Amino acid sequence: METALQKAIFSRKEEQQYMPVLHENHIHKDTEFFMIQCYFPANKDIQADDKFDNTQFFYRFIRQCQQIFAEKKVLSVIFQRDLYITLVAKMPTGTERENVIQQIKTFSESFARQKELYMAVGDEETVVENLWEKYRDLSYLCRWGRQKGKNICQEEELGISRLWLSIGNIKKLEKYREKMLGELERFDQETGSEYIRILKCYLETNGNIGEVATECYLHRNTVSYHLKKIAEITGKTLNSTKDRSDWYMAYQIDEFLGLI
Repeated sequence: METALQKAIFSRKEEQQYMPVLHENHIHKDTEFFMIQCYFPANKDIQADDKFDNTQFFYRFIRQCQQIFAEKKVLSVIFQRDLYITLVAKMPTGTERENVIQQIKTFSESFARQKELYMAVGDEETVVENLWEKYRDLSYLCRWGRQKGKNICQEEELGISRLWLSIGNIKKLEKYREKMLGELERFDQETGSEYIRILKCYLETNGNIGEVATECYLHRNTVSYHLKKIAEITGKTLNSTKDRSDWYMAYQIDEFLGLI
């Protein structure tokens, strides 16, 4: 069963190899699953991480998760791949899912004292045909949660990143980011300015120059000067909704590319 589900995720085109096994367990293409992805990033202290017994740690974590599903008599598969532990259970939506999340959250607190842990919870639209997409998306969401300091994230928080993850050609996103931010980046590198940072702060504060000044430790007049220079360098208008939206999208793509 475990091998069959992993094949459905990582070798999804080989249906003839995993679907017969899934059928034996009363699982069909439209059977609804519950997926949770757990991410344990490597310790920043490489020497300390080398001394840490990851194998034993992952084994104990998996055993705890297995006990939770066994007590509820729920068919589940739990496996570890690289720095992730994936939980896939044949469980309908409802309070039982919330209970499982809470139980895992509770016992995870003790594990988190030994190693960083970030979790991403899938939504109710998880079936055999999209297990790979869910695995990919929730893995990304775990890394996003780490960046934002959120230990537990829900799939709905993916937002527009879900669309970008589905794009086969990442170079299109890289090209868009370069088109919108490349010129400013090169100017910063050549002159030592911080226009990329100032523009991002300006967009995130909805154009509040006072907040930008505080965040960037600049005088308001200096911020206004820099914004004028940004407009001159890029040929875009800060008062234009379209230009501001394009820039904001580029910064989101920049963050996305840094996490894939």
